[in-house]
Amino acid sequence: NVKSIYFNDMAGLPNDPERMRKTGEYRDIKRTRSIYPVIVNETTIRGSIHRIIAGEINTLIKIVDNDMALHPKGNEAGTIFSGNPAVAIVHNHYQDHNTLVIVNTTNAQQEINTDISIANADNISNWTDLIGNKSITTDYNGDTPRFSLSLSPFDHLWLKPS
Repeated sequence: NVKSIYFNDMAGLPNDPERMRKTGEYRDIKRTRSIYPVIVNETTIRGSIHRIIAGEINTLIKIVDNDMALHPKGNEAGTIFSGNPAVAIVHNHYQDHNTLVIVNTTNAQQEINTDISIANADNISNWTDLIGNKSITTDYNGDTPRFSLSLSPFDHLWLKPS
């Protein structure tokens, strides 16, 4: 199983005890909404690496905050074998909500041709990458849903059914 990574800690955001009290979920203490305007004001140089990183973390926090597959009562995240040891695939799901995160962990182009039937994806033919805002189509080998993808160095996709 894949353990949680709290992006809020990576960005130095404060804990949110009020949110935890309202929801009753202990994990919500680490689910502070982004304070991107504050971060941007503190990183005054446009185009600076700090501002770029803050912007990317903010984008990721917004995606995580709105992803029902990451519901506190959801299932433990699991991995899907990508067929390529350089590419990680993590599946999160809650009820009928699914998310697939795919990451090329290397600085080289990588190819995958992966069975995603474990992701309850039998009836899903189109996915949207919420990070890059692009569409990915499911291939079928018989009745088995698959992804055939070419990933750029350090490429990452956050896929939701379209």
